[in-house]
Amino acid sequence: MCAAIKRIKENVIHIFRFIYEIERSTFFTLSIAVILSGLVALPSLFLPKLIIDEFVLGKNYRNVIQYALLYAGLTLLLNISNQIIISKLEKQTKTLEYEGIIRLFKKIADMDYYMLQDADTMDNFAKATKCVMAQNFYLLNTSLVRFLSSIWLLVVVTGTLILLDPKILLIVGVVIVINACTNSKVNKIRYQVNNELWPLDRRMIWFMRFAGDLKYAKDVRSNSAQDFLFSKYRKLSRDFYQLQNRIVDSDRNVKLINFALTSIQELLIYLILGFNIIITKVFSVGDFSVVFNAMNTFKSGCSGIIDGIIEISNRGEYFKQYLDFINIPSTFRAGEQKKCVLAQTDNFTIEFKNVSYRYPGQEKDALHDINVTIRSREKISIVGENGAGKTTFIKLLLRLYDPTEGAIYLNGTDIREIDYDDYCKIFSTVFQDFNLFALTLRENLTLGNEEITDRMIEAAANKIGFMHFIDSAPRHLDTLLYSDYDKEGIDLSGGEAQKLAILRSLLRQSNVVILDEPTAALDPQAEYNIYKMIDESVGNKLMIYISHRLASSRFCDKILLFADGGIAEEGTHKDLMEVDSIYRSLFNLQAQYYIDEEVKKS
Repeated sequence: MCAAIKRIKENVIHIFRFIYEIERSTFFTLSIAVILSGLVALPSLFLPKLIIDEFVLGKNYRNVIQYALLYAGLTLLLNISNQIIISKLEKQTKTLEYEGIIRLFKKIADMDYYMLQDADTMDNFAKATKCVMAQNFYLLNTSLVRFLSSIWLLVVVTGTLILLDPKILLIVGVVIVINACTNSKVNKIRYQVNNELWPLDRRMIWFMRFAGDLKYAKDVRSNSAQDFLFSKYRKLSRDFYQLQNRIVDSDRNVKLINFALTSIQELLIYLILGFNIIITKVFSVGDFSVVFNAMNTFKSGCSGIIDGIIEISNRGEYFKQYLDFINIPSTFRAGEQKKCVLAQTDNFTIEFKNVSYRYPGQEKDALHDINVTIRSREKISIVGENGAGKTTFIKLLLRLYDPTEGAIYLNGTDIREIDYDDYCKIFSTVFQDFNLFALTLRENLTLGNEEITDRMIEAAANKIGFMHFIDSAPRHLDTLLYSDYDKEGIDLSGGEAQKLAILRSLLRQSNVVILDEPTAALDPQAEYNIYKMIDESVGNKLMIYISHRLASSRFCDKILLFADGGIAEEGTHKDLMEVDSIYRSLFNLQAQYYIDEEVKKS
């Protein structure tokens, strides 16, 4: 019991801190709502007795009119005032919900990359999302109002029932305690089941996406995977609804108990009231109305307190999960980080010293004991087979991951000691699985950077041969992408999308441009032409190319060939072609393949 009270207290403190930080005036509105919510019940508690006694005793009809007008006027005034203040509280709560969603969006967008690959993190994100998207802030405030108003109202009603007949108070109290115990049990079940439902719900949404997402439509249909995916979804949905049925069954059992107890309670109270009115004659008919109104108000007050405790406890737990997620510390932004701003003219070196990286749960390093130095203005080609470690190397360079062993240095400083956001600004990257957004062409290219002008876009687009596409677009740079989100949007071919992604990276004011196999959808000649145009347009930036195909290697200053998680060979195209190297074998093999293809075509 003490632990439960302590938990409730902690949850309320967390909630109040959040409210105070965002919307302090909510506290004032909350206080007024507590007072008015209790006052609304008082006219119906005492004034009907005066009216009924006037009827029964046949006294002055003028008194009846006055009491009736007073009752109607007070009830109307209090209800209108209460509704106005509740409406104001609801608006302020919407502000809390909006701010909660904004903070959640910012958190997931800023979260360390490696955390996004953790299933527990994503389950916690789903729980945090449920907290702010399921009116939890509003229901929390409503519970607080009911809980606090019920406390002071209960004091008034308890005194009234004790004065009239303590036995009534005892009967009602016993029923309420039993109901509270059963309601508490079902709420615990609901909370436990909801925790089991969230991972299932996330998986169901994930499978549902396959059905309608154009990105997966070709693979699903070409592999006849519809029935397989549907069977997976059906199993998840069956488990989901079985869990939901546990809540339904628990609710039903509680309601049955409540109905039975309420019937017994009303029977006993009718017998007691009848005895006091008819046999002992200590009650008037008006007192009868006071007892029943007081009894109902007492029940409502006790339920408000008990339900409030349960609601604040349970919803407070949801809210705590939200705060726990929001307050997850950033490993990459931890500690005293040094500011780092490089001008595009600055000379710099990036050095990998004894760097290894092992993915969580794996027994073997994806990269092992990497030692290499790359310098500003160099053109680097990273080649190797799938799984050789090329992309892991780039993710470590971009600090999407931190090495499990060794360190990476920028101008002699461990990059873990450099301000994370400053470090990220050094790079512009186009990944193989890059993404464009359902925004205009201009917005996709600038991503909110107002320093990038239309003239700059035009100059860069001309260099890589993309300006003709922009000119032919219906609304030029104001053309929306993707018709599945907007009927005016346009869809891009694979090559067009890749050129747009490359153009975006070139416009970014960075020191290093990384192209991680972004031209995979292009034929070798088109890829080579793109690389040549990029090479001519980037000026003195450090360029890093990653590709299965070796078209980019011939004009690069250095080639790094990865194999089995390490750098197997390093040198220029000329140097590696002059010796018996793996690189030479791969280059000749690819060259022969393209020669054979040309022979077949001819």
